[in-house]
Amino acid sequence: MPRCDGTGPRGQGPMTGWGNGYCAVRISSPQQEIDYLRRQTMALRRQLSIIRIRLEELSTEKEEHHARV
Repeated sequence: MPRCDGTGPRGQGPMTGWGNGYCAVRISSPQQEIDYLRRQTMALRRQLSIIRIRLEELSTEKEEHHARV
């Protein structure tokens, strides 16, 4: 886990790396779980943002292609 924050390799979330589990996340209190889940939320929002940008790029490319044909 590169950042030791439970977000997995390349921020893809838990269960996605070689350890396939919560190997770096030791949750021993409700506050730690809250912090962990907030970090997960941020990582997922970043991923969703990247996906939305790429979808928009592909949509624009498709429209430009149809305009040329």
